[in-house]
Amino acid sequence: MDEENNILWKKILGEIETEVSRGIFITLFKPTALLSIEKGIASIAAPSTMVIDLLQKRHYQVIKKTVDKYTKIDTKIIFVPKIINKGIREDIGVSPLFAPVEKKQTLIIGHLPRVRADYTFQTLAVSSSNQLAFVSATTVAKKPGVAYNPLFIYGPVGVGKTHLMQAIANEVYKNDPDKKIIYTTSEEFTNEVVEAIRNNDTARMKRKFRNVDLLIVDDVQFFAGKDRAQEELFHTRPTLS
Repeated sequence: MDEENNILWKKILGEIETEVSRGIFITLFKPTALLSIEKGIASIAAPSTMVIDLLQKRHYQVIKKTVDKYTKIDTKIIFVPKIINKGIREDIGVSPLFAPVEKKQTLIIGHLPRVRADYTFQTLAVSSSNQLAFVSATTVAKKPGVAYNPLFIYGPVGVGKTHLMQAIANEVYKNDPDKKIIYTTSEEFTNEVVEAIRNNDTARMKRKFRNVDLLIVDDVQFFAGKDRAQEELFHTRPTLS
């Protein structure tokens, strides 16, 4: 029976793969398995409650629709937290949260100065340790200003947070080159606030950061103790939606 379930689930996943993004499929669907289909109930194993929550909230309908296609009945889908003995991706293994990124020369693309062209979702090693951050970032890139607004990414120094943030910028720009995107650091943002106050020209600074579609601020720990910069960012965020 397990082998039959495996064969059926492989067919179901094959169809689902054509309806979701590659990143979503790898991080959410690849580590799942069909445990059983009994009395109109399909039990699906997923590796964590986080994955289950995302599948239920965002992908339940596509799963149900595809399962129903094979069962020929109105099937109820339930998820069971259970780690399946298979990698999320057979070709990448398991890496720590945001695997350390090798320093390379900065590349500039299109109208995104200071954003590296090689920092994309495709070049980020995805594993069970960073799948939540990855899925959240890809969702933001798909619906900037709508999903997870704002998105806060945290982790130790030098472990690739910048890669993920710049991947969002690259993906948004690729999908719509007309989007206004600013990628900056908290230090640069603070310096602009200070300079604007000194020159009595805060209106210009506000226009710069508020009239954009996507604002990405790196190294936010620099905001600690910078009350005026924090206040300006606080008032800027609601305008980016």
